[in-house]
Amino acid sequence: MHIKTLNTRNDVMENGLTKTEKRYFYKRFDALDRSNARILSILEADDKIGEKGLVKTVHIMEKTLAELLIREKVYKAKGTVWGIIGGAIFTCCIYFGKYLLAKFFI
Repeated sequence: MHIKTLNTRNDVMENGLTKTEKRYFYKRFDALDRSNARILSILEADDKIGEKGLVKTVHIMEKTLAELLIREKVYKAKGTVWGIIGGAIFTCCIYFGKYLLAKFFI
């Protein structure tokens, strides 16, 4: 049986491999196991030391981004409302100024 078709350590024991093949398999298996543990340590949060994992960090960033986008929309709406109010007041002042000029000076 070829080494690439083996999936677990038990497969190695059952298939009568040579010592060199077994050693190679165990080295590869341990290296993959360490790589998998490293990836999981990066992705998952560790509550024992209080470190946030990548998944939790991305979730927090998405939440913060959503809040910022909502806040930006609120600021734009407030600016629009104040612009309309200011424009209305300015227009009223212009018309009232024209009225006063027409009444007193003409």
